[in-house]
Amino acid sequence: SEHNIGLSKQTWNIVPKIREIDEWMTPARARRVFECHPEVVFAMLNADEEGRPRAMDGRKVTADGRSFRWKLVRSQGVRERELRGSLAASADDVLDSLACVVGASDCRLLRSIAGIGREHRVSVSPFAR
Repeated sequence: SEHNIGLSKQTWNIVPKIREIDEWMTPARARRVFECHPEVVFAMLNADEEGRPRAMDGRKVTADGRSFRWKLVRSQGVRERELRGSLAASADDVLDSLACVVGASDCRLLRSIAGIGREHRVSVSPFAR
């Protein structure tokens, strides 16, 4: 691109699944189905006193970043000891998955995230036909 900005290989690897969802989505389903991004959920859980989302300090691949994210998911009732040794995934992938579970279990949080998307005119998918 003109600004040397592009999509990662990881993103291109999920393009077929994004297209599949785009083809399945209808206006009626769009009212009940929400996209969930772990870092957005973490920002919502890390909101300031007025409920404004705050970006996370520290990357999730660092000990400090993981520790703070665990604190946030624990605040939502997730118990880490029940997960230890039971998953064959990296710690940051587990945290991302738990963030999405937290987001999916709290409709108010998802509606807040969706509201942010509408407020800023964020497209759900760049691959819609």
